Amino acid sequence: MQRKNFKSYAAELLAQDYNCGETVFRVLLKELGIKESKELLKASSFMNGGGRAGAQCGILDAGLMVLSLMYGRDTYKKSREPLQGLAYKLTKEFEKKYKSFLCRDIRPEGFSHIQPEDICNKRIIEGIEFLLDFFKKID
Repeated sequence: MQRKNFKSYAAELLAQDYNCGETVFRVLLKELGIKESKELLKASSFMNGGGRAGAQCGILDAGLMVLSLMYGRDTYKKSREPLQGLAYKLTKEFEKKYKSFLCRDIRPEGFSHIQPEDICNKRIIEGIEFLLDFFKKID
């Protein structure tokens, strides 16, 4: 794991108007050495509280998606149990840290154009660090 300049890369992505989940996902791919593809990047577009509905946090969505890329099955014949256990563990650790896994609880101020642009930046950086630590523990 590199962990060198992920903060500046995250800031660059946010400045380009990527949402929290897209930013976290792209940073994790880079930090964990997972090859990006157009399809993967497109698949990460929804990860911002369920399209700003206040649903599952995009930071957790990105972590679960990367977890699936690393440990997911590529055929129904493989057991899903290893990934299920890791996904459960990640979700529970996330919930313990943030007291919820719902965007509406983590970001109670909601989404508004009158808010400062960096309202989630601290949470995003903290979330990336949390996820990198999680992946390091299970590696």
